[in-house]
Amino acid sequence: MENEITTNERVHDLAEKLSLLLQEDRFREVREAIEGFFPVEIADALVEMDNPKYGIVLLRLLPNETAADIFTYLSTEMQEEIVQTMNNKEIRNLMSEIFT
Repeated sequence: MENEITTNERVHDLAEKLSLLLQEDRFREVREAIEGFFPVEIADALVEMDNPKYGIVLLRLLPNETAADIFTYLSTEMQEEIVQTMNNKEIRNLMSEIFT
């Protein structure tokens, strides 16, 4: 139970930090902020922020492989919102990373 609380706190802190950095367009620092976090934790932080725009921006900032890992942990609704903003090339790249 203690580890679960710690994980929830880590995710909450990450969500707050990412929200601030993304609001201020501090994109280089976003990459640094997620270092050491698992893709599922980053996805949980995006869900906690409850702003699909942040998910879109974050996934575009990251290498395709990392973005694909995070994408698979997002809710179906958030995945749909993100895919609707992507062009065909971005969708192909994302799907290629997920399924290879």
